[in-house]
Amino acid sequence: MNLNLNPVNLNKYLPFFQHGIECPCALGLFSHDSNLIQLAHKDDPDEFEILVKHIKRYDFDNTNALPGPNIIDIGADGIFAKMPIMLPHFEQPHWLTGLIKRPACEMNGTQRAKATDTLLNIANCILDDYTLQTTLTGMTDELTVRYEELNLLYGLDDADSHHISMDEKQAISCLVNNCIEYMNVDLGVFYAPNLELSLHKLNTIQLDLNSMLRIIHNSLYRYIVSTEKTLVINQNKDIDWTGAKINTVNKILAAPVMLTKHHPVGILVLVNTPHKPDFSNSDRKLCDVLASEAAKLIQARRDSITG
Repeated sequence: MNLNLNPVNLNKYLPFFQHGIECPCALGLFSHDSNLIQLAHKDDPDEFEILVKHIKRYDFDNTNALPGPNIIDIGADGIFAKMPIMLPHFEQPHWLTGLIKRPACEMNGTQRAKATDTLLNIANCILDDYTLQTTLTGMTDELTVRYEELNLLYGLDDADSHHISMDEKQAISCLVNNCIEYMNVDLGVFYAPNLELSLHKLNTIQLDLNSMLRIIHNSLYRYIVSTEKTLVINQNKDIDWTGAKINTVNKILAAPVMLTKHHPVGILVLVNTPHKPDFSNSDRKLCDVLASEAAKLIQARRDSITG
């Protein structure tokens, strides 16, 4: 999931802050390390500049260094208010801040409490909106994955009649080519030594094919067949725990080809060079679908031979 703060719209909340304060003001949202993420102000652009100037004085990354009160007197510029927000998926708090254009001496305790309560209510609304939007985004991402899987499955089903006229090697070769085209990868490999099948399709000149094939045919094949699990390698640290002894800078997505449960006959491997985007959870699921299709192609032809 893309973790950004697009669902947050401070302009929506600025009128509520202005109504609660009843004087010129501005709102800002800052990260834990005092970087400005979003701002909302009206009429006077200087309000924004003043707000940022004062916030830069505080080390939000060190909460112990922050002044205790939620409302801080900043002299002639007015009053600076702050409120932490713990958004989902973030380890550090964000900070909702406000600039109230009124000297601190003019605000009594009731008015200060009202300002604090208004900022707190806005912070809670932002949290609710952000949580809802990220939940909906997650659902959309999942539906996109399912849609891609259905498209691929229907495409494979439509191709079955075309594959019937092919022998085993031709059908698997066609499948590897589909991997290259549909998933836009640099190298697709099908390796099943016990079936005497070793096929690959290279889609770039920036990859050392012989070195990569040695890894696939040896350590990667042994690991996938022994674990019977799909493996994703986007960085070197992704294999630190595997003990697979795979040494490559390339990104790898490898799935076992299972004829039946606990009966792997080969592996389907997709490889990208380092500059390509990381393999996603969607890519992993699609690779599993393609590996299952490879098993079906092999099973159909082996069954027809054995009767």
